[in-house]
Amino acid sequence: MTSDPAENAEQFRAVCQQIHEKHGRRSRSPEASLNRMVQKYFGDHHGHVPRPPELTPENTCVARETRSKLEFAKMAFDLHTGQQPSGDSGHSIIIARYGGADYLFDGNKRCRYWHKHGDTGPHEAYVLIVRA
Repeated sequence: MTSDPAENAEQFRAVCQQIHEKHGRRSRSPEASLNRMVQKYFGDHHGHVPRPPELTPENTCVARETRSKLEFAKMAFDLHTGQQPSGDSGHSIIIARYGGADYLFDGNKRCRYWHKHGDTGPHEAYVLIVRA
């Protein structure tokens, strides 16, 4: 985690761009793509958790954490999607740290794949630390 606002803003934009490339629409900005996913995620999966505010570089610290892939895999939802998950896309998984808990925000398929195949190698994740 950086205390430099400019560096934090740059990392925030990198997270937004990653989400936008994987899940966004051309008509939305990268930041709008991230916020749409956050609102949908907390509405769909965590109805008991209040939705976080709109994420901005000012209210969200971006950290990078490296853990064992199996440790990250423990965070994945066990949902059958009918799609074959792939091992590594080259992207960091994304975790939202909000309200005192960590939520796997992007990377469920990869985590389930790592769990299924017992992959214990290291992986770096973006962690969005939301200041409510």
